[in-house]
Amino acid sequence: MAGGAGSCEMCASCCTLLVLLVAALLIPSYGVVFNVGITVEDATLTRLDLTGANGTDLAYGISLTVAVYNPNMAVRAEYTRPLAELVKEMGAGEEVSSLELKITGEVRFRPVHAGRERRVDATCPLRLYRPGTNTAQVNHRVIKCH
Repeated sequence: MAGGAGSCEMCASCCTLLVLLVAALLIPSYGVVFNVGITVEDATLTRLDLTGANGTDLAYGISLTVAVYNPNMAVRAEYTRPLAELVKEMGAGEEVSSLELKITGEVRFRPVHAGRERRVDATCPLRLYRPGTNTAQVNHRVIKCH
């Protein structure tokens, strides 16, 4: 007798262990969805002026490289509404301007959570050199938005 009751029990135990291992790998990959991450990789302030009749309007020119990434490679992220940026001035110094970049939108994750959209809402604090200063004009550090 090559196989008896003991080998059948061992085979059942191995199959149960294999099913549990596959479930332990697939549930976190497909069942847990992390929100997208957003970073500002390059930012340049090309213009910053006060305009208008009383000099109370702010005119600016800004160039940004914003990266949006999905930390979960098993689930595809689709942007259902375009991301919108709103830049507002927080404060200013001699050579540096502090700006806040607000990014909002909606993302749907596929194939899991079909029909359910998650809101993307991130704020990126930027400190940019004013144009015309003798310092470097491009911000080369990556800024993580939260």
